[in-house]
Amino acid sequence: FGTSFRYNQEALPLVLERLPATFELAAASMLIAIIIAIPMGIFSAQKRNSFVDLFITGGSVLGKAMPSFWLGIMLILMLAVNYQIFPVSGRGTWAHLVLPAITL
Repeated sequence: FGTSFRYNQEALPLVLERLPATFELAAASMLIAIIIAIPMGIFSAQKRNSFVDLFITGGSVLGKAMPSFWLGIMLILMLAVNYQIFPVSGRGTWAHLVLPAITL
């Protein structure tokens, strides 16, 4: 990978050092997506062409169209700054993982 411009070190050990956090975030976001998407898809399929189906389909299209950087900022503003439910940044507990996982 060469040399990191920021740390002036070999880049590969820096990437490998951060890889567990990347896998943790990917697993948490996939778990949240599966927990939400599968029941909503089944429910939407059962209520085909109803208001519920339209609402779920519209919500999923809106979710895909929404820029993730904007959603992340809005989640931080609402849930971390205004209501102080989750921490703004950091790593360590499950609370630090919720906002980034929802954003992804």
